Amino acid sequence: MSDATESRSGNAFLIIAAVMVLAFGAIIATMLLRSDSSGTNYYYVIVAGTQDRLDQGRTPERELPVSLSMKMGDSLEVKNEDRVAHSYSFLTIRPGETVKYTFKTRGEFIGACTVGLHKSVTVSVT
Repeated sequence: MSDATESRSGNAFLIIAAVMVLAFGAIIATMLLRSDSSGTNYYYVIVAGTQDRLDQGRTPERELPVSLSMKMGDSLEVKNEDRVAHSYSFLTIRPGETVKYTFKTRGEFIGACTVGLHKSVTVSVT
């Protein structure tokens, strides 16, 4: 074989190897991106009249949990049907608004809760 032929076959091998590496990388990236959306969605509704019941010292019709245990990739979604803004952990949900947050890191998220008689909520993400 001539030097030119060996050089062309060597270049072809390098091109094929590079294409295979790029294709493999794209497959891995797609799998990682999809894993974020495959988690569980925890959905809660703050019903109309929640603040009125709290102002009267009564438990809301649907009190949100004081703690949640979730996994990375899980989402917390809260819809506010009440007349005032409410806080749940680190989320603030205005009247008529739905807020969704997907957890991408592990940890404990502690924040205020204005949706129940308890004043704080802890979200633990593993």
